[in-house]
Amino acid sequence: MDRPLAYALAERVWQIVSGPLTIWLLIRELSESSTGVYYGVGSVLGIQNLFELGLLNVLIGHAGHASAALQRSKADSDAGSISSARQRMKILIDASGRWFAIAALVFAAASLAIGWYTFTRTEKATTVSSSTEWLGPLLAVVPLSAWIVALSPRLAILEGSGFRELIYKFRFYQRLCGSFVMWTALLCGLGVWSLVLSTLVQLLWTIYIPMFHCRGFFREYQMFDSAEAIESQAEFSWIKDVVPAQWRAALVSMAHHFATQYFVIIVLMFQTRSAAGRLGMTLTVTAAIQAVALAWVQTKFAVISDHHGAGRRDEAGTLWRRTAIVSTSLLVLGLGSLISLIAMLPLVEQAIAWAGLRPLVLVTRFITPLQCFVLSVGCIASHLVGLQGFYVLARKANPLVVPMMIGSLSATAAVWIGGATFGTSGMLIGYAATMALIALPVHTFAYWKFRQR
Repeated sequence: MDRPLAYALAERVWQIVSGPLTIWLLIRELSESSTGVYYGVGSVLGIQNLFELGLLNVLIGHAGHASAALQRSKADSDAGSISSARQRMKILIDASGRWFAIAALVFAAASLAIGWYTFTRTEKATTVSSSTEWLGPLLAVVPLSAWIVALSPRLAILEGSGFRELIYKFRFYQRLCGSFVMWTALLCGLGVWSLVLSTLVQLLWTIYIPMFHCRGFFREYQMFDSAEAIESQAEFSWIKDVVPAQWRAALVSMAHHFATQYFVIIVLMFQTRSAAGRLGMTLTVTAAIQAVALAWVQTKFAVISDHHGAGRRDEAGTLWRRTAIVSTSLLVLGLGSLISLIAMLPLVEQAIAWAGLRPLVLVTRFITPLQCFVLSVGCIASHLVGLQGFYVLARKANPLVVPMMIGSLSATAAVWIGGATFGTSGMLIGYAATMALIALPVHTFAYWKFRQR
């Protein structure tokens, strides 16, 4: 196992290990209403994925090509090729910096507007005025996250330019420090502000790597003649060469984002903070389970792609089927265990009381077992669609945009209408029904036709 992969797995393991402790501290230190605020602010921050649109992955690829070209030119001592490669990298750094700076500003404005509207609507619906609990953390954490968005292309360029081990190590340390800071803040009674401090730690790491640790790398291109770089625009352009390469994935990403990432916000808008807290805490666990299941797929993705590239389709198909079975089995086992655990929470509460420990109210901190089962149906259907999408990408083909859009747009409509009309249960039923009865069948049909080619 190479060191970058070891750091990536360490980050995933830490996420699994630290998650239960974080949830326990949230239950112990925050009220049900405050938990809803915590997850509501976190959901607002999740909007940043909408503005990245998958462009960071494209940026990694372009940086890798530019870095490889520069290394070849240096090895050949070709002054002209060296200059051209440096021009390409400089344009990539400058253009991505401008693009994501604008994205960061739009993200900040959109997040503040959505957060303000969501929480003020909740206050009006419940006739409870407690803006001091959410306003300060929201105003503090959004600018911090916007800075992270603005600096993210530099990390992507470093990863593509041969600093893969450094970036994976950085992500592991970032998550490690963020967890300890959040735990400390919760134990000190800082409540929702723990999210702000955790985000601040992420920002400090994000600043340190490109601005200090790898300052020399970027300085080399900052000192490059910008006039020469401008002349090379005809050879390489961010708008011409980078953005079009990702429009399909960006479109799919946007549709999936609207269908799956606003659950807590919807509940906040149309129900109560306590209901949002129950759903948010459950989604934290289901997201971790899904991440573990997908991690198994991601470890095999490169091997399957290599088989396809070498024309070994039978071997690729066999390995993919095994991978899909193991990954889906892990997901079903994890979700089944979660449903069972939620059903056993009353017994856990009684055991805590009999042991004479500090009483914890657990039953009302998660959605009901039946609601969790319905959510799990949607998660499994979404996972199967994702597996099919991974196989298509492994064949170096474009994503199946039309079936993905049909499924995601149907789920978006069902989630919002169901949540606004029938609350959490309506939203989850809408999500599960559209994913299992529309998204999965439509995408499976398109996937089957793709496999026949």
